Amino acid sequence: MHNHKTLHTIKTKPIAHARLHSHTEAEIKQWFDDYYAALRKYKITKAKNVINMDESGARIGCPGGEHIVVPSDIKEMYTASPENRRSVTIVEAIRADGSDPPPPFIIVPGQKIMENWVTLELVGQERIATTPTGYTNNEVALLYLNHLIQHVRTGPNKPWKILLLDSHESHKTDEFQLKAGLNNICLFYYLSHLTHALQPLDVGIFRPWKHYHKLAIQSALRGLDFEYSITSFFRDLTSIRQQTFQYTTIINSFQDAGMWPASYKAGIKKVRSYNKKKRSIDEVEEENDGVELPTLPPLRPSDVWDTASKVRELGSRDPTQFSDNSCSIFKETMKAVDIHLQKAHLTSLEHGHLQAKLLAENKRKNNSRRSIYKGGGAPSINELRIKIKERNLKEALENLRKARKKLT
Repeated sequence: MHNHKTLHTIKTKPIAHARLHSHTEAEIKQWFDDYYAALRKYKITKAKNVINMDESGARIGCPGGEHIVVPSDIKEMYTASPENRRSVTIVEAIRADGSDPPPPFIIVPGQKIMENWVTLELVGQERIATTPTGYTNNEVALLYLNHLIQHVRTGPNKPWKILLLDSHESHKTDEFQLKAGLNNICLFYYLSHLTHALQPLDVGIFRPWKHYHKLAIQSALRGLDFEYSITSFFRDLTSIRQQTFQYTTIINSFQDAGMWPASYKAGIKKVRSYNKKKRSIDEVEEENDGVELPTLPPLRPSDVWDTASKVRELGSRDPTQFSDNSCSIFKETMKAVDIHLQKAHLTSLEHGHLQAKLLAENKRKNNSRRSIYKGGGAPSINELRIKIKERNLKEALENLRKARKKLT
């Protein structure tokens, strides 16, 4: 590599072989012709009436590595990881005018919705559904469509909207298609294996979403939240979405995919980019821009730094050749090392006790098994908050009744 300056290393990105070679450009051209025809048929001329929806899986607590600045002597650095591999499915939608997206629809594996999931940071319009696997199904897809209809304000007497979505079987049921048609929503399906290039959410949204999710986990770990649970995820969800769903990000996602303004040339250019053996300079720079270094800590105390410097200096010399002055410096340095090591030991014990205390506290909070909702449907956060308030009031009245009974 040193002898060939025109070469450099890059990191490959796995992608299914079928996604690269499953469709010809003629088929893609025909798909765009059908897309143009649908826009004309339903008289869709405004960006706000073009919507894209999709699901994305998210592992609750699996952060990636991060770039940090350390002294050159340190060759490896390990950080604690919650390793919570439990996954949830997030269903999101965006509109081509870059407006605020509808609230998210979260699908969690299990049967019950826990009370501690309803965190204060959630806006209130988010909806939570549960399935045995944590993935969508026909029933949940229909629940999401109702959620979407409510928040994009469409209906029988509203202008037609076009909904761009993948060809998952839950999106093609008779009930789903009928519900959409009755509310003036034209369902327009992507060709299989092409959503990665033509779907705005895949092109420009889900990657930064997962980037900010990773940063949220790392921030929690730095705050000694070692048990990053579903409760932690719901706590950070609003912040993750606020950073992801920026106006320009949404607009650029639709433009890059060729969805709005509708452009076959832009779409085919995006598809071709996945067949290139080399990435452009812009793509490499974009990847490098995603690296965010943490804020550097304050300078070390001068006595610790000076002692370490003297130890390194003395370690490179022959002790048998020390002068009287060097011997005096050596003794003082070793005494300072002993003091700093004892202080470091006490500090590590203190940090260990603090971590154990916080870990026990977080585990107590996060492992609360008190549920607030069980069964079908997808209640909103506001509805769950009302149920929690009603139950707390009922329990308070019951405790008051028991107290009065004991007094009498």
